Amino acid sequence: EVYCEGNIPFSGEVYCEGNIPFSGEVYCEGNVRDLHRLTGWQPCNILYFGDQMYADLAEPVLNQGWHTGAIIRELEREIELLNSAEHQHNMFILKELNNLIREVQRFLPDPTAVHYTDLWCIERKQVRAELRRLHISEFCSSFRTHLMPTLFYRRLSRFAEIYTSNLTNLAHYHPSHYRFTPVRQDLPHEISGNSGMLDND
Repeated sequence: EVYCEGNIPFSGEVYCEGNIPFSGEVYCEGNVRDLHRLTGWQPCNILYFGDQMYADLAEPVLNQGWHTGAIIRELEREIELLNSAEHQHNMFILKELNNLIREVQRFLPDPTAVHYTDLWCIERKQVRAELRRLHISEFCSSFRTHLMPTLFYRRLSRFAEIYTSNLTNLAHYHPSHYRFTPVRQDLPHEISGNSGMLDND
């Protein structure tokens, strides 16, 4: 942990006052002023990880301008659930049903369209109930409730640019070449890649 206030010095095996060969070494404690002074790093070049959203990440984001990442150990169990065959199967069916319902409603009030819309809505409700059952058995998701992100995730997205269950997961990405680029989420009024022109009517 690097302390944002105070003058607590760094400690480490090869630390000596005024000369910290940071590369390849591990240090603990320390303070922000000495970190910038001894390394010459700019805030935009620092990626800081913590496992406490407010205690670790809020200060570096709001007052230091650092990039931040969160360590969320509960994520490992959730990813295990999301990758299960049962969850994957239900998610595939739910997405297909959503697409079918959207497409067939263009032909309303045709009786055939009404019939299939009703059938698929019933099946969609059953699939959603099954997905809810899977998550309830694991004390629910920390990140999503139905279609909406949870309050926890909203706070997380404010204070962390990336998150992972274990810091060692980043060993698979070369720090000099890999870039974590955000995924663009289309808003309801925007055109997605596979849709046509918007209709103002």
